[in-house]
Amino acid sequence: MLKIPPVFRHEVVTKYRNEEHPTGQSTCTTAGSVTNCQQIMKTVSIPYTEVETVDIRKPQRSPQIESCAARACSAKFGNSACET
Repeated sequence: MLKIPPVFRHEVVTKYRNEEHPTGQSTCTTAGSVTNCQQIMKTVSIPYTEVETVDIRKPQRSPQIESCAARACSAKFGNSACET
């Protein structure tokens, strides 16, 4: 973190939310003289944009952190997964 400090910037990103939409079909069940019908729904992914604060140096910093952690694990445990 000290060698590659974060630099934050506001960026517009695309996110997705799921909504239930009717398909136009229904299933009906009859119990005695009463018929109940229920609309069949499908899940639809809806894109939307949102402004987020992102660290533009994270892609550069993450491999460095992973490499440092792997070296520390190798030195302590003899493997990069920190398994005993």
